[in-house]
Amino acid sequence: MRKIMSLIIAFMLALPAAAFAKGKYVTVQELYSQYDGNRWQDEYQTVRGETIVVDTTIMVPDVETAPVIRVKTHPELDEAVYEVYGRYPRNWRKVDEANWIRSDNVDITIAMDQNWEFNRPDKYAGRCHEWGEVFLPDEIDWNLKAENNDMSMGEAYSQITAQLNEIMENYGGGSVDMQLRDAYTFGLYRDKDNAPLVDHCGYGFDFKQGIRGIPALGNAHLTYQHGRMRTNHRWEGVYDNWINLQISSLVSYSMSVHLWQEEGCLYEDIPLVPFEAGKPAIEKMIQDGLIRKIRRVQLGYVAYVESDHNTKHWILVPTWVVDCDWFPSAKDDFWKEEFQVEFNPYARSGSHLLYVNAQTGKLLDPMDTSKKRSDVSTIRTW
Repeated sequence: MRKIMSLIIAFMLALPAAAFAKGKYVTVQELYSQYDGNRWQDEYQTVRGETIVVDTTIMVPDVETAPVIRVKTHPELDEAVYEVYGRYPRNWRKVDEANWIRSDNVDITIAMDQNWEFNRPDKYAGRCHEWGEVFLPDEIDWNLKAENNDMSMGEAYSQITAQLNEIMENYGGGSVDMQLRDAYTFGLYRDKDNAPLVDHCGYGFDFKQGIRGIPALGNAHLTYQHGRMRTNHRWEGVYDNWINLQISSLVSYSMSVHLWQEEGCLYEDIPLVPFEAGKPAIEKMIQDGLIRKIRRVQLGYVAYVESDHNTKHWILVPTWVVDCDWFPSAKDDFWKEEFQVEFNPYARSGSHLLYVNAQTGKLLDPMDTSKKRSDVSTIRTW
């Protein structure tokens, strides 16, 4: 009898835990309602003796479902595009045509007057790109005008996005869902004495591709965002999706695009957990002096590899993504690129994306260099 009572009591005690485990999941619509208009605002003291202030949005896409998608790289554009733009030259510095395009199943690059209306001396090539201010989407003044430029930020945005969508609709099978990541002004190039080589500045826009309304934000292959990878994977196939558009005038622009294309849906909708499930791990990194700034927290797709590690196909899984300045050690500090007069936060050594599993709240260790790092975790269903 005593044994039976013990079993009954144990069963009853287990009920709340089981009920919680079952009830902790929410839909993406519930997450959207929970975080819409709310911000993460707090202060943290770190082992470096610094006070880190967090004041950021927690962004959730306004969609009905959170599917798991299988994708591949977007195919090349229709050959007819070259009749209009001309092919990407082997050495673009020697090109005579004002227009050219590249589409090779790796990326799509389009340019009109790539030399930005001046002849750039070879000795400065690739060494002195000058950034100005960088704005998150909710910080943008669309009436802002770059130095000596007649176009406003808003006019530049409309012009360059319309141009890309026209090309994709005519030669790529349809327009692209572009979700703005940030916008910036830039002064193009400067010489060794820091004098501008052109008399006007331009605009740049970075986007992430939306798939079923959810932005594809990162790739589990990559740990460092700025050219350094803590992974034993080779470069081939590990690139993230990107859309980078720059425009200086109506006859001076460039577009670099790498897109995913949906192949199929593995799960039409999966249960998710709020960001609070993974927040303690992020807060500890702040207090340990590893995270110095958080720009935003966002629910979006992260690309993981399939079990055979075939990097020609990827699985996009809804994941919490923390856009921040992160370092492997509290002793590390920022470094600044040569010729970088203004700090562009995405060109700094600390710029990084941290991934938190949106079904378990577990942080994907940014120091993990094992091959299994980018494997898809077990997917939980409703």
